[in-house]
Amino acid sequence: MSERTCPLCGPLYGKHLEAAGPARALAVARHLVELLEDAQSGRLDQAAAPPGGRASIRSVQEWIRADPRGDLTVAGLARRAGMSQRNFARLFAQEAGASPARFVEQTRFEAACSLLDRTGLPLQQVAFESGFSGAQALRRAFHRRLGITPREYRARGPGPRD
Repeated sequence: MSERTCPLCGPLYGKHLEAAGPARALAVARHLVELLEDAQSGRLDQAAAPPGGRASIRSVQEWIRADPRGDLTVAGLARRAGMSQRNFARLFAQEAGASPARFVEQTRFEAACSLLDRTGLPLQQVAFESGFSGAQALRRAFHRRLGITPREYRARGPGPRD
């Protein structure tokens, strides 16, 4: 029998898989389940396609910016880019200069700033509209980035910030 390989799992048949041990077997099983799910949902061609590299990452970045409220997990973003999670996270960090999670939080933070500058929406609504799980998560993000609360940010008024 000829050896078949998978770009994510390595050799799929023969002594290589047996010698690899339980960790490799689990990785192969997970990959095969993902392929099965992709085939059942009609995404097999997209999932099996070679990664699009920079264009795929830019496309995902634009998608994140367009809807920061979405479910922006690494798994979902990687699926959208047609890449494995590991490869996606690596390429994303190279292209964006930040991990997917940091990029998502930055995008949500910028959306919140815009809403605070342009609207009088309550903080809970600003948090929801910008993709944060709630007002507390919004406050934590503002404290991490600016050292102030969203209310203090709003009170300073729109315009350039330090």
